[in-house]
Amino acid sequence: MFHKKEFSILILLVLVLLFLSACAVYNKEYISETDYVSPIQIRSDENRIIVRNLNELKIAVRSVIDQYKESEESIIAFDPAYDGDPNSDISAACKQAITDNAFCAYCVEDISYNLYKVVTYYEATITVHFAETVKNDITRLAYSGELKQYIGDAIENRSRQLVLLVDYSNYNEDDIMGMVSDYYINNPLSVPKSPNASVNVYSGSGKQKLYEINIDYGLSEEELAEKTVRAAEFVFPDLEGIEEMDELEKAAYACSFLIRNTEYSSSRNDNTAYSSLIERKANSQGLSLAFIELCNRLGIDCRLVYGQKNWQNHYWNIIRIDGNYYHVDIESCINDGIKAGFLLNDERMWITYRWNMSGYPQCSDVINYSERLFAPYLHEKEPELQEEASGMDNP
Repeated sequence: MFHKKEFSILILLVLVLLFLSACAVYNKEYISETDYVSPIQIRSDENRIIVRNLNELKIAVRSVIDQYKESEESIIAFDPAYDGDPNSDISAACKQAITDNAFCAYCVEDISYNLYKVVTYYEATITVHFAETVKNDITRLAYSGELKQYIGDAIENRSRQLVLLVDYSNYNEDDIMGMVSDYYINNPLSVPKSPNASVNVYSGSGKQKLYEINIDYGLSEEELAEKTVRAAEFVFPDLEGIEEMDELEKAAYACSFLIRNTEYSSSRNDNTAYSSLIERKANSQGLSLAFIELCNRLGIDCRLVYGQKNWQNHYWNIIRIDGNYYHVDIESCINDGIKAGFLLNDERMWITYRWNMSGYPQCSDVINYSERLFAPYLHEKEPELQEEASGMDNP
């Protein structure tokens, strides 16, 4: 017969065993560790990729491409229990690698293979022939919203080629060329001449697109470098107390600067902000781009307008002053007097100008400004301009 003390010890041992057993069951049920098994298995010699189905075969072909080994053979081994037809699957996988992926469509010219049987399984030697592109020069973006920034940076750095791989984008060739043009128009002294872009778009089955953007600046490397330095040396504003001026005074100052320092030119070649601000001669396009550059530096919203004046192609600007929009035609200010081109509304402009009104802000306000607004800035110009400014009426 058990003594009471011995019985208590026996019960305690049973409870301990039950507790340990419960812990083992708990761990077995909720904590399970297994080695990660890659869908692609590499043999110990690392020269063969083993695949078991079509999906793994497609991944294997893509991995061969990603190694970026020009004209080197890679070996793909089909598992003896491969689920599919190796002959038709290897053809489909190589074709899809090129057509379904924007990166491969850009980089790969051709994929050749040789399929052969090794006792109980198949092997294929894969050779990828790449186009004359450099993989390291490709910048990958998640979304198309970053495109404008990278295009702007490329122009500022005078890059002649930009390759962008975007995971999700709906932009086409014209959209990209428009971004190049828009950046230059909004930053017209970033390069000496308007850049011309050619764009090749590569796409796959999804929304991924690769853009190869080639930019021509119309100048040799030496000319581009020289003129870029000259543009960087341009100083504006060059007037003390500019920070205290309101928007109207700043706009008058910018307009006066061009009247004082730029000669009107009818040459088609004098069509840049560079020709106006650095070479001091420009046509209507060059004057309008120069006015955008000056307004940018003064913090004034200014945009380019393309239309007609007296039924001839012509450029001018629309600016915003204190929340209202007005036309400014620097060429008319130079040739016909300030009141002919400064801060005009649509009604006044429509007498001799034509433009697509739906594409630009409405200019309906009539602004009141001091008749002496321009006089302080025209001291280097002809005396009659000062007289015109001092006797100027509100348009």
